[in-house]
Amino acid sequence: MIEAMHNPVELDGFGPRFFSTASIGVAFGRYATPDDLLRDAQLALYSAKAAGKDHYTLFNANMRTVIESRAVLEDELNTALQGKQFFLLYQPIYDLSTRKVVGLEALIRWVHPKQGVLPPGDFIPLAEESGQIVPIGRWVLEEACSRAAAWNVAGHRVGISVQVSASQLNRDGFVTDVRRALQQSGIGIGY
Repeated sequence: MIEAMHNPVELDGFGPRFFSTASIGVAFGRYATPDDLLRDAQLALYSAKAAGKDHYTLFNANMRTVIESRAVLEDELNTALQGKQFFLLYQPIYDLSTRKVVGLEALIRWVHPKQGVLPPGDFIPLAEESGQIVPIGRWVLEEACSRAAAWNVAGHRVGISVQVSASQLNRDGFVTDVRRALQQSGIGIGY
């Protein structure tokens, strides 16, 4: 099937020839219901798409395990924000010529109830795919601004950078989120 897709297609009146590719998921064997067969074929299709265009993948039971554990992690990520399971670390930013700290970068960590402290690489991609990055990113902004305000009151005036995902930045409400975090912390926009 994939080889057949490589043949160019000419459509009358539409100029040049078109080329297409296919991603295919294959499942076969004994299944209790047609829906079970389609579910596994779809898991194989997701795997084929993840491998890049123009691939096919045969279903194996590990795919289901990976998807199920990912679904559990997504559910746990959803409750992590309400459960106050995130915290920020502050990494110093140095001016190399003076060797002085000129700012801090806020880095998120997740204290997972079963797996312990997870670095961002273990959950941020999932948060981005599931759309949970927006509320998590809003929390990071608010927490970093609150910490900066507290340090400012204590006489330690320092700038804090926060990493922002493209999906956060492209949202219409992003500017409002930043403004609210600054105002609620007491920093204000003129900090």
